[in-house]
Amino acid sequence: MWRLYGGAGLFLAGVSAFIVDFRNKPLSAFQAYDDGTRVALAKGLTPTAYDLVHVAAWAFIVAGVLLMILGLIRYSAATQR
Repeated sequence: MWRLYGGAGLFLAGVSAFIVDFRNKPLSAFQAYDDGTRVALAKGLTPTAYDLVHVAAWAFIVAGVLLMILGLIRYSAATQR
């Protein structure tokens, strides 16, 4: 039974990571000055952090679904005995 709940928790963590991912898309808005300096105007994640959150979200979802499938197989096998 812990596989079902653990898998559901991982799945929900992946969905929430996608929500964070969607709300913090990296924006490339800079203010350039005459002396060559640039200042970032946009808020959000850096492109690297955005990619890491995106990959982690997929990993959580895949691991969660696999755990839930294994939990359902084990549960059905245990009830049929």
